[in-house]
Amino acid sequence: MTVLPTLRSALLPMLIFGVLFLYLGFLAAVSLHMAGVRARAMYLQDSYRQPVKPMHVLFGAEGNHSGFMSELETAVKSVLLNAPLDTSLDLHFMVDTVAQNAIEERFLHQLNIASWSTRQPLRLHTYNVEPFLPRWIDQIKQTYRHYPPEMERFRHTAGAYFRLFANELLPSHVQHVLYMDSDVVIMAGLDRLWSQVTSQVDKGYYFQWGQEKCSGFNVIDIQKLPDFWKRIQKYDLLTLRPGSDFADPKGNFTKTLRNAQKILHQRGLGDQILIRSMQVTEPHLIGSLPASWDVSAENGAWTKRNGTGLDQDRPDGVGMLHFNGGGSSQDSYARAHPYVNPDEHDQNLKFDSTWGLVRYYNNLPWNWAKFIVESRSSDVESSSTADPHQQQRLFLRGS
Repeated sequence: MTVLPTLRSALLPMLIFGVLFLYLGFLAAVSLHMAGVRARAMYLQDSYRQPVKPMHVLFGAEGNHSGFMSELETAVKSVLLNAPLDTSLDLHFMVDTVAQNAIEERFLHQLNIASWSTRQPLRLHTYNVEPFLPRWIDQIKQTYRHYPPEMERFRHTAGAYFRLFANELLPSHVQHVLYMDSDVVIMAGLDRLWSQVTSQVDKGYYFQWGQEKCSGFNVIDIQKLPDFWKRIQKYDLLTLRPGSDFADPKGNFTKTLRNAQKILHQRGLGDQILIRSMQVTEPHLIGSLPASWDVSAENGAWTKRNGTGLDQDRPDGVGMLHFNGGGSSQDSYARAHPYVNPDEHDQNLKFDSTWGLVRYYNNLPWNWAKFIVESRSSDVESSSTADPHQQQRLFLRGS
């Protein structure tokens, strides 16, 4: 009779211990499972959150006429207002002495952009090209040696070629730059475009541009430029130039030159021919930008495409507008272009809600632009007590 109570008293602690052991085991299993879930979630999150490289925007310029500076100010303003939120921004200016002095006076001394409290580090750099210009011009002329001598080698100015020598002046760590003509206006945030550029590094593109093949807005891998110049020396620039049938069917070189002269004598030559010829000869070396980042006025008012306006031809919106200035005109597009300044009876009034939107950037006062840029900054304290990371705003003078 005494055995059963004794057995109960002996088994009860063992039972309690067993239950506690199972409970603790269950908690450990749940903890390990949740840790695995968190680790998996972090892995997935990191796989989608690729680090974005600093963004580099490049401009080239000669001289200091009022039309150019007006366009450049609008272009720079549009870049600053649409700068990436999650990476730093470097603005590079390859310029002659006159342009360098004008740019530094305006952007450094008058506007003092380098002191703005920006969300991400902002740096401005100028590089004087004059010591290099004689050699560059000789190289360009040598490249076009097969064209008739009376044909103009510089359709706009030598400044249009500066970008093709950027590797000689920009810091060695810079690889990709977004080149912009001064008459390009950014209309949307640059984050997605730059993310696309940095995600395609392994494809080895020398250039990336839109379907219209306009060199006024393109991405350049400047570390590949030395090899680019070597390659184009081997191209048949006469017969391969896109859009022109220069080659004589019977192979008569004299007639081929005459064909080239006949077709190009009014337009002259330009840097665009070199990049287009690479695309014809080695198309795998040229990447494409989305249609939203390929809108040029030179292609018409866009009504010719489908009978509607730009808002219908680019239903997903536009990232930039290019007014294709240059040549002998000294006026900015803001003054001279009919898409921006139509007569009240002009049919181009219908572009007021598309092309005309650049007036916002053109007319926006610089102090208002500064307020907008600084409003995007996470630094809510005064500049004197800001995070040191926010103080990395410099204006650097190159060669």
